[in-house]
Amino acid sequence: MSSVPFALLGLCMSPFLKKLLFVLLALVVLLGGALAVVAFTFDPNDYKDDIQAQVKKHTGRDLTLSGPLELSVFPWLGVEANALALSNAAGFDDPEFARIEHLEARLRLLPLLKGQVELGKIALHGLVLNLQRKADGSSNWDDLAGADEAEPTEPDDPVEVRGEVDVQDLSIAGLELFDARLQWRDGDQVTVVEGLNLETGPIRLGEPSTLALSVMLTLADKTQLELKAQTDWQFELDGPFARVDQFSATASARGDAVPGGEQQIALALSAAYNGKTQTAAVSDGELRFVDQLVTFSAQLDELSSAQKAKFDLKGSNVDVRRMAKALDVALPEESGHWPNLNFALQADASLGNDRVEATTLDIGFGELKLTAKAALASIANQTGSGSISLKPLDLHAYLAALGYPVGAPKSAGPTRLDMTYAIAPDRISIEKISGQLAGEALSGKASVAQFDKPQLRANLDLAGLTVSDWVGGEDASEKDSGASSSSAGDLNSMEVPMDWARDLNLTARVQISRLNAYGVKFRDVRWTADARPGTPVKQQLVANAYGGQLALNNSIDASKPKPVLGVDLSAKAIGLGDFLQDGWGSRWITGTTELGLNLQSQGATVGAMRSSASGEANYKLKDGEVQGISLVDLVRKASALAGGSKAQAAQSGEATGFSELVGRFLIQSGKLKVQDLGGNNPWFKFGGDGFIDVLAGQFDLKLAPTLLENPTTRNDKTLSKLIGLAIPVEISGPLTKPQFKVNLEDVLKEKARAELRDKVDEKKDELKDKLNDKLTDFFRKQQQPKSEPQQQPKTTPQPAQQQQQ
Repeated sequence: MSSVPFALLGLCMSPFLKKLLFVLLALVVLLGGALAVVAFTFDPNDYKDDIQAQVKKHTGRDLTLSGPLELSVFPWLGVEANALALSNAAGFDDPEFARIEHLEARLRLLPLLKGQVELGKIALHGLVLNLQRKADGSSNWDDLAGADEAEPTEPDDPVEVRGEVDVQDLSIAGLELFDARLQWRDGDQVTVVEGLNLETGPIRLGEPSTLALSVMLTLADKTQLELKAQTDWQFELDGPFARVDQFSATASARGDAVPGGEQQIALALSAAYNGKTQTAAVSDGELRFVDQLVTFSAQLDELSSAQKAKFDLKGSNVDVRRMAKALDVALPEESGHWPNLNFALQADASLGNDRVEATTLDIGFGELKLTAKAALASIANQTGSGSISLKPLDLHAYLAALGYPVGAPKSAGPTRLDMTYAIAPDRISIEKISGQLAGEALSGKASVAQFDKPQLRANLDLAGLTVSDWVGGEDASEKDSGASSSSAGDLNSMEVPMDWARDLNLTARVQISRLNAYGVKFRDVRWTADARPGTPVKQQLVANAYGGQLALNNSIDASKPKPVLGVDLSAKAIGLGDFLQDGWGSRWITGTTELGLNLQSQGATVGAMRSSASGEANYKLKDGEVQGISLVDLVRKASALAGGSKAQAAQSGEATGFSELVGRFLIQSGKLKVQDLGGNNPWFKFGGDGFIDVLAGQFDLKLAPTLLENPTTRNDKTLSKLIGLAIPVEISGPLTKPQFKVNLEDVLKEKARAELRDKVDEKKDELKDKLNDKLTDFFRKQQQPKSEPQQQPKTTPQPAQQQQQ
């Protein structure tokens, strides 16, 4: 056996050590007795006034200690307080700034001897905090913040702190926050957070713990938001390292402003951070809404340098229709099968190098397959590039199946798109567009700059476009020639949207090789537009059509309360018959047309625009005919009927030809006033006037063609009587199907009266001539000199018998 233990044992049994141990034991007993005396004799409630006075001195606020104060000394040094209240700052609504119903904190004493800090559960119950900010920006905590910011004063007797506590040796039995309430007033808006509860398990570095949280938030519009969350967590200084496992949270909203009155969303994930490896990750991320699942994950590497990040977001078989119903989004009743939505988003970034390496978004929504890619060369400068690709699909059939038919319900051909774009801080440039639009080749480029006040630029080329495929409408064969007044009234009451034109900044050119506008066909169409804020929008359309050229200039001034529309139209050598046939299904008039139109209108609705339209138009038609009516036959029949007999003349065909028709329109209050109508053909010299009511779509014309003398009219017993007469012809009915009526009765009566007057005048002239002759002879005889009377020889009377012989 070693001699050392015996030496130690001898030392312990020495008289010196016995005395020393006795003294230490006496000190411990004395200290314990002192603590016991303090615990049983010290009453903290005796110092309430002093505590309240110190708070008043340093904050200017009143601290009210309504409940008892309790102090424990051993084995826990602890304090409990009840019913504490701190008054509000002067001039604010609530009387109290803060209130606490119960406060409890404890510290175990004996572990302090080993350098360990062991706290009991820290509990705070019934916290009420009233925060307010006025319209002038002042708040009810400004004075408290000012007190904290005051320069500290040097204590008279500095206390030297010897040693320090290692945080590794710190432990807390738990944190408990129960039924806390926070009220935030910002002007007239009030937001309330209530029912705030937070509870943790034991807290010690390097050891797992738990956390549970619940809170109710009431917004200014009375919407209530409720949040509940729980998780396992752990934190270590070595690294440092932190993790959150199986975090789950649910958030629900209730109120009139919430779609459906109530909604709920759930979130779950796990996350970790490792300071040694400079990594962080989010895994097993799930987001649920109306039983629809979206998953996500994220990974961060090289956090102190490149800060490389990867992010994945994925949704599979998402029932969009169900989500729309939950959010009160109205879907068409006639909508058919809605496919489920599938999408995936992947992003790779180097945040430390200020760039996004690549981002890819794939969307599958039934037949719609779209891929978008992007990369940012500089996140800070917002510069980058990307592409968008839409695989071919029958867009019309696809939208119709969803219940959103566009234009004609029939298939219009495949639509596909490929484009590349560039991003700058104040601009997005679509550098190249290629693809097909309803089976027609599409190419071009476009850009948007100055996003706060967008500047739009576009240059597009399209091989063909059928307007009815996109806007809808009827073919010429389906059009009703007599539009109902109710539909016209609905159209007239429609507001003309002009807000877009007020601040529009646009320069655009669109070239369309073939354009079909509701049956009317154009070629080589070129549309340009130019607009700047505060100035009229100017548009120009030029095209080839029906053997001629069409040019339209249009201006829209939306700066006025009632927008002003200006139109300048020029048409040269347009084949009018084919134009009307394709557009309205009736070629009731043909010929080569030249037209010049100047029009101005003002109003907020279609009807106001139509009724206020004013301007003029000049037109000339050459070498054409009015089909469906022979004016010669119509006059012949009308003449025969007026004479009480049937027309016996031969027909000359169901058309009225002309070599030229010219005239002028005055446009007033939505009506075209026909003036200076002229023209001729071998049968007539045309003239007349009247109105064309554009709003009602009706003719109201009174023509007066004069029947010309030619071999046919001269030898026709009926027509010969009308040579040189202005024959009244009334044109009425719809614009596409005019009706013609000849009224010869008054003309024939007038002619008969004229002939009678002519005969009477002729007789009068004859009698007058005879009377003049008589009077002339009479006066001539009266003017001759008188001669001597001659004596007659006497005669012998003859016998009677002789006289009778």
